[in-house]
Amino acid sequence: MKDPARVKMGKSNRRRGRDFEPRVTAWWHAHGWIAGNTRGSHGIEDGYAMKAGHDPVLWQAKLSGYLAPKERLDLIARAEKAGAVPLLIDRPARGRIRARRLLMNGEGYDEWTTAEIAR
Repeated sequence: MKDPARVKMGKSNRRRGRDFEPRVTAWWHAHGWIAGNTRGSHGIEDGYAMKAGHDPVLWQAKLSGYLAPKERLDLIARAEKAGAVPLLIDRPARGRIRARRLLMNGEGYDEWTTAEIAR
């Protein structure tokens, strides 16, 4: 059982992650995309984003920036099936959100810039 004093001090990792997802959706909206969360679906993606002139996006949000290899391949396969771009969204520095496209071989990332998302 957790020490009640420690629980009051901060949020659990799961709750911080859950709170991060709506912030990511708001970030997409701020850049002119239509976006939403897939809360409660327990699927591999946490959300989606669409904008005219761009490929649709399926994204997974991870505060730590780490996505296990199996999850990475699952997200890539699901995005491929939907004709979407698989993205890993993380927060490398407090307040900053970063989007990284998962490479189709499952080994590596290609960082998307905010300028690419905003155009």
